[in-house]
Amino acid sequence: MERFEIDRGVGFLLKALGHWHPETRAHCERVSVTVGRLAELAGWTPRAAAVLARGGLLHDIGKLHVPPTILDKPGPLDAFEQRVMRRHVFFSARIAERVLSPRQSAWIAAHHERPDGLGYPLGLRGEDISEGAALLALADAWDVMIHDRPYSIALSEEEALHECTGLATLQFSLPAIQALHAMQLLESLELAA
Repeated sequence: MERFEIDRGVGFLLKALGHWHPETRAHCERVSVTVGRLAELAGWTPRAAAVLARGGLLHDIGKLHVPPTILDKPGPLDAFEQRVMRRHVFFSARIAERVLSPRQSAWIAAHHERPDGLGYPLGLRGEDISEGAALLALADAWDVMIHDRPYSIALSEEEALHECTGLATLQFSLPAIQALHAMQLLESLELAA
């Protein structure tokens, strides 16, 4: 993946997010790296992967509109809290469109859609979900799975890979899952070298 510079607008938004909720900023930075890797392994050019990775930096910027009491709640969210949390996608896309391209904002707007149609905000299905949004959805979920959160304990990468694989064609696209398997294989080979 090509390196990209964070311009002033993106940098300002990340800084604001870090002040509001440091863990969400760290999550966005990790997702950006992961989605760039997944995109390259899915056959994207390094430049296109960098564009997606840059979008990944702001995929959760809309959480500036979510109170930390909800973001850090240790148990399940009630119906009201779920509605508040789900609105972050709308706000993320609206904020991102000020500093990113329409394509990047569209990926962000759809990063909680699922192939089975049970995602949000629009309930898109299968082919209606762009490859960029599908890769971003997997990178986002992967990071949540392998890091401790107030509401869940981190899984090992092996456990997370197994869980993601079991959700292929339901929550995650098959090409995204294939890219994740390739990423894990490459990482294991790098560790063995």
